[in-house]
Amino acid sequence: MPAQRRRLKADAVALVSAPSTPQRFSAPLSAAALLVAAFLGGLPPAASLADVPLPPVALQCQLDGGPWRDCLMRIESIGQRWSLEVGREQLWFEHDGRGLVRMRRRDRWVPVEPHWSADAALCWDGICAKGEIPLD
Repeated sequence: MPAQRRRLKADAVALVSAPSTPQRFSAPLSAAALLVAAFLGGLPPAASLADVPLPPVALQCQLDGGPWRDCLMRIESIGQRWSLEVGREQLWFEHDGRGLVRMRRRDRWVPVEPHWSADAALCWDGICAKGEIPLD
């Protein structure tokens, strides 16, 4: 059995046999591992795609009208909690599920208004990101 297939099977078995209490996974599971787990008997109620950490996404970001530069989006819970790492600056975002988004910048949380710019960037009050943004 190829090593990758053994790893997928081991991940899937570990996921299916996991306790049903809410937990965070220490390593991201691949989509293939989730499919294998579902095939072997389903996912525990605590495991959903929203709870499985995704790998960082490389994007282009712009801060306060400055130049576009490389950045990383890290997703803690898709559509709910994410962050942008732009150079040495880290920005955190939370969506409350009712349409309100807030951003933490320099240790202060502020409400922000998300909108799409003319150049297809997703912006939050002066912070913009473009690229393959995982929305849901």
